[in-house]
Amino acid sequence: MTRRLNQAVQATAFIAFPAMMFFMLAGHDAALTIYRDRLAGELLAYVAPTCAFLYVLDPLSAVLQGLNKAVVSTFISVVTSAIRIAGIYYFVAIAHDGIYGVATAVAISGIVSCMLSILCVRRYVALWINFTNIGKMLIAAAAASIPIHEVQHAFRLATPWLQVVCSGIIGILVYLIVAVYLRIARPEQLVKIPFIGPLLAHAMGRMPFLT
Repeated sequence: MTRRLNQAVQATAFIAFPAMMFFMLAGHDAALTIYRDRLAGELLAYVAPTCAFLYVLDPLSAVLQGLNKAVVSTFISVVTSAIRIAGIYYFVAIAHDGIYGVATAVAISGIVSCMLSILCVRRYVALWINFTNIGKMLIAAAAASIPIHEVQHAFRLATPWLQVVCSGIIGILVYLIVAVYLRIARPEQLVKIPFIGPLLAHAMGRMPFLT
């Protein structure tokens, strides 16, 4: 169970960091394409740096439920809800930040909820965090941000959906190549990705600097 938990956390972080980088840089176009609303994109890009905490929170909450620690999970929810309400009151009613104040309060409560969940899970399960791999994932995500930014700039006159598709595809490819190069993923693991996994694994397996 401990091994599976740590695998789940590592896999979530592996997906969370490139998603965070993508929404920071291309969130405006993604929201404009899906919702036809530019404000939604601004909010998405604003809270994107904290999305990784929300992604990691889900498997931790599931572990607490699976360990029959629903009381602990409920306590965390109550505490973070109180923090969220207090944050909304401060940022909206006092600081007059409007909808961005609501987003800030939600982001803060999500970070606190993730930290509390980690502390609680560690009381029952030997949860370990490989900070070396986390650092490598951040490096890979930072490397992927370069082509995403360049595509956004090059396609600035194109339609939003074309910017999202092109930047997403190129960003994912760069992230996976850097991830394999840094040994946080292996070509044989990429085979499990639906549809494009076998093709990616075969292509990367033939790259000399990745073997």
